[in-house]
Amino acid sequence: MSLRLLRWLRRDAVSRGYAGPAAVLPFQAVACVAPTHTGLSLLETERGFVLGLLAGRAGRDASPSSTGRRALLALLRAGGYDWLHVVTHGSAPGGEYPAGAIELDDGVLLPDDLFDPEMEAHIGAVHPGFVLNLCHGGRQVWGLTHLGGWANALVSAGAGLVAAPLWEVTDSQALAFAQAFYTRLLAGAPVAAAVHAARLAARNGDPTWLAYSVYAHPNARVQAGCK
Repeated sequence: MSLRLLRWLRRDAVSRGYAGPAAVLPFQAVACVAPTHTGLSLLETERGFVLGLLAGRAGRDASPSSTGRRALLALLRAGGYDWLHVVTHGSAPGGEYPAGAIELDDGVLLPDDLFDPEMEAHIGAVHPGFVLNLCHGGRQVWGLTHLGGWANALVSAGAGLVAAPLWEVTDSQALAFAQAFYTRLLAGAPVAAAVHAARLAARNGDPTWLAYSVYAHPNARVQAGCK
């Protein structure tokens, strides 16, 4: 696996937003959403790692006050974040909710919840990064008039990066991916190199390491002023 290719979505007749990937990614106000009721064995380890990245970077923890639906929607509407990391369960295909729906303490968050002028205004202005470390979070699903899913909703709103697995991933491999990705990215590596290292770190005898779908400019880097 020597090619370090990422994805993007072209603007089409029904696209709502930003046409090209950002070359510079902010990492100053980081929100982490990790519902504890999920029973994921390494959830607190991953949450602690992500928020620990702010130490020494003059950044701040922008996490919502709770891991319920109302609190997350309030954060998305108010802005005040430039990176969102989510670790939880994602709905499987064929269930009550679309594949990749984000499980929260009191319900789920759906891509259609992002059809909100305040949310889109913030995403379009700041181009945040979104890492959705949940099963099936990277899937595209059919909507009434177009393909849906987190990548479609976030990229069209103006996200600078969207990373999520296309199928089920184990707790340990999800953590390994996140740790390697952030370590390389915040050390100055471009996104493509950080993703390549993260996939290799998650490689453990099964195809989980290939599950992660990443939408971003391959040469994008974290904003130097955040260091």
